[in-house]
Amino acid sequence: MLHLGADALRGASAIAELAVVEAGDDTGARARALEVASVVDMNLDRADRAERRSADAYELYAATGDGSGAARVLDARAMATFLDGRITAALAEFRQVTQLFSSVGALLRAVTPRSTLGHALVFAGRPGEGLVETTGALELARSLGHQEGRTYALWHLAEALSATGRHAEALSAATEARDVATALGHRGWTATGWRAVGVAHQAAGRPGAAEDAFRQSLATAAGFPLFTSWAAARLALVLVEQGRAAEAAALLPTARSQGPGLARYESDEAEVAVAVAVGDPGAQALARNALARAEAGGHAASAARLRELLPA
Repeated sequence: MLHLGADALRGASAIAELAVVEAGDDTGARARALEVASVVDMNLDRADRAERRSADAYELYAATGDGSGAARVLDARAMATFLDGRITAALAEFRQVTQLFSSVGALLRAVTPRSTLGHALVFAGRPGEGLVETTGALELARSLGHQEGRTYALWHLAEALSATGRHAEALSAATEARDVATALGHRGWTATGWRAVGVAHQAAGRPGAAEDAFRQSLATAAGFPLFTSWAAARLALVLVEQGRAAEAAALLPTARSQGPGLARYESDEAEVAVAVAVGDPGAQALARNALARAEAGGHAASAARLRELLPA
């Protein structure tokens, strides 16, 4: 789990596989190893294996009466739903898990699902509600002295603030998220901190500053497929905004080849934006297909931006 954030997913995967082997017939150890391995698989876009392993871990926890372990698996399943791009379904799952952890007093564990619920609400086109959840998650993380939770919630809070037009506050939260993650040596959250800085500048109409931030995010995100895709897609969008469609087009293979289903929405936006900018005759069909995917997955924010890009 430490390697998952501080180093890269491939290293975490190798260790997780060793843990599964070493657990042997020890039920508790095997449940925990499968739980962690499922999270790693989920982040590496191995959805089928992640689902099998989480189901096996849940059964083992249930058999031994480990309610905390079972709750963690439900949390991982909610994240898997979200990463798969099924945002509408993820909203209900994150609410359930947040309430579950809170009801049993596992407040530290409640930070991540509540913050991610807020992020999902921003994607769902409900940034006001997202602001409530991310603010609550941040307050909880601060009160518990949970630094990883703090940087995670600050990232999501910054995107919610950007979506509600509170640009100065968004940039402040994003900068703090990046700085805390950097101090922790958490490369994954450093990449998302830079993303949040870029989103704040982009929303405030500062494409040059956004470009610099997204380049930093892309450089930091190596080994993290979702974050790599997001950074490439966002960078392409701000380059199009600056009239640099050819440079943006060169980023599309990276945006489209990386990450789970959740990555598809922003890479779709980038691809449509480039197609419109260069006068591609297939731009309208491309945009309509992307819009259908966004609407089906519940990514209302992406759907709204695609409608703006949709050629007449």
